[in-house]
Amino acid sequence: EQNFVPAMLSLARCYEKGIGVWRSISKAFGMFKKAAELGDGQGQYELAKCSETSRGTRRNMKQAAKYYLKAADTGEHNGDLFRHAKFLLPIQATGCFGILTRRCYWDGSQAWHSLGLCYWGGEGVPRDTKIAVKWFMKAADSGNSVAQNFLGDCYYEGKNVEQDKAKATLWYRKAASQGMINSIHSLGLCYENGEGVERDLEKARHWFRCGAATGHQKSR
Repeated sequence: EQNFVPAMLSLARCYEKGIGVWRSISKAFGMFKKAAELGDGQGQYELAKCSETSRGTRRNMKQAAKYYLKAADTGEHNGDLFRHAKFLLPIQATGCFGILTRRCYWDGSQAWHSLGLCYWGGEGVPRDTKIAVKWFMKAADSGNSVAQNFLGDCYYEGKNVEQDKAKATLWYRKAASQGMINSIHSLGLCYENGEGVERDLEKARHWFRCGAATGHQKSR
């Protein structure tokens, strides 16, 4: 009643789980909504989840997107926000896409990789593989092994970048050093065939042994 947000969130949890009160998802939603409207990031995040999953209210994706973004701007649960990019991106005309890209500086590599996938597949935005590669590069530079492996494949095959097998082996090596199985095998092939690096069968065997140790069938 005095707009004390921590109390609202605690009461919402009680209603949500039936702790000390009769369980009421609709009342839990009401408490989350009240906290959200007071600018609390956790309340905004919970309200967005309720709106997305029809928990205590009708499903409302527009409201879900709105409050996920509000929560992101408070620094709350940004990783989860980016996993919802598929429905957030289509409403970029409202300015949400700009907020999404700005929030990439929180939880960076995962978010940058997610944006790369959106552009690569044309999910929510016009397909643009050049912009996709830019985001994959950003993710790879920050240490994302999936993006590093992907860039290795791009440079190896000349897929939307100028073919450069030396750069391919560089990215494969970075990803392999983090245990990325496909990159470990690809690096072994590069050494075996002298592609992007000087041919070195001993190094090739080393990387194939590493791959085999992880259960990679082709490395055996």
